[in-house]
Amino acid sequence: MLKRLLFLSLLLAGTVAADPPAFPTMSKENPVHIFADQFVYEAPHKLLHLDGHVRFSMKDTEMETQHAEFNTETQIGKLTGGVHITQPGSSVNADHMLIFYAKRRALLSGAVHLVSSQTPGAKPTATPQQPTMLDCDELEYFWEAQTGNAVGHVHVEQGERKAQADVAHYQGQTGLVNLLGHVQFAQGPGDWVQAPEAILNLKEQTFVAQGGVVANITPPEEQHKGGPKGTTPPAPVPRTTRILVPPLTPQLQPVAPPV
Repeated sequence: MLKRLLFLSLLLAGTVAADPPAFPTMSKENPVHIFADQFVYEAPHKLLHLDGHVRFSMKDTEMETQHAEFNTETQIGKLTGGVHITQPGSSVNADHMLIFYAKRRALLSGAVHLVSSQTPGAKPTATPQQPTMLDCDELEYFWEAQTGNAVGHVHVEQGERKAQADVAHYQGQTGLVNLLGHVQFAQGPGDWVQAPEAILNLKEQTFVAQGGVVANITPPEEQHKGGPKGTTPPAPVPRTTRILVPPLTPQLQPVAPPV
């Protein structure tokens, strides 16, 4: 048992990585440091086990969990017992995390909660942006392609602006976010939009609802009163509604694999 004294740089861990090219991000300038209570390596199975207060530190990324496993042959890692990841301007919490290093893919599951103060494509403002929060059941992210998928009870919130859907697909290169299934967008006490699907364009800062759209727009003077009394949502109509709004979706920054 090692009492949080295990401080390893993968640059020196030749016994762990039978094939050094499996860790292309490793270098003298960019080592990965590991802290844990217990470190076990099964050479015949090429499995690395870390238990108790596990922490990975590399450049500006920190990952913490209670148990981690990594197969140096398949390059697949598994973090369990609660996962916490921090980077400048963002943090992520989840129950579990799988890392498919060869595919540059990460999969977080169980009570996923992301907080970010950075929004891609957002125009500079005089006042600091409010943090954006994303909650979902599962979050998949390809860090090189900069694409992501949030699935299950997707909820995004920034100040008084809120959006929710069953599924959200994110494309970092284009700045587009596709929201699918029971899409709802609300801003303030009286402005809201409901639709089967919608598209957020982070670069143009627009929200486009598609399909049978139901919307309610409250005049500014009514917003201060909490909206008109007895407001009844209009019947769905087959049209596309385009509304200019600040972007909501937080930036999903690439998280480098721990090993």
